[in-house]
Amino acid sequence: MDFLNKVKDGVSKGAAVVGASSKALMEKTQINAKIKTLETERDQLATTLGMQVYESLIKKDEFVPDETTFNLASEITNRITQIAEQKAEIERIDQEVNLVKGERTTTAEAGKACVCGQELAFDAKFCAACGAPQPEQPEPVSEEPRADGFCVCGHALAEGAKFCARCGKPQ
Repeated sequence: MDFLNKVKDGVSKGAAVVGASSKALMEKTQINAKIKTLETERDQLATTLGMQVYESLIKKDEFVPDETTFNLASEITNRITQIAEQKAEIERIDQEVNLVKGERTTTAEAGKACVCGQELAFDAKFCAACGAPQPEQPEPVSEEPRADGFCVCGHALAEGAKFCARCGKPQ
């Protein structure tokens, strides 16, 4: 009976993971479309601003920023902020899916954050908010395999795995 309960629990967890992954994929697709639109708008604004400066320089006028220049710069900054927020939302969605999967998802447990203040994903190589590169994760202190289905690096192990898919350590 214990075996059947384990199978039932595994099937239930699998269904939850598939459901969460499907929902996350749809949300991330919508967010990526928003990001693409915001990036296009940012690029158009930057081009407009650049053309103002270029035309002033070609005319050999002294470039003096006016209200339009400052408005364009403000709108560019606004788009950059919105893009960072959307990327952070994708990171949050990924973390939620990983929680459903039972994986350790953030370094918040270890108190790790980027210099900009953004909480970082456990294995983040770059900050989702500002794009700053992150230092390599230190090797785990313990080399002893864990009995809870996770590697010492925090990665969830596939059932029967002899090696960790993230760090390659024997299990």
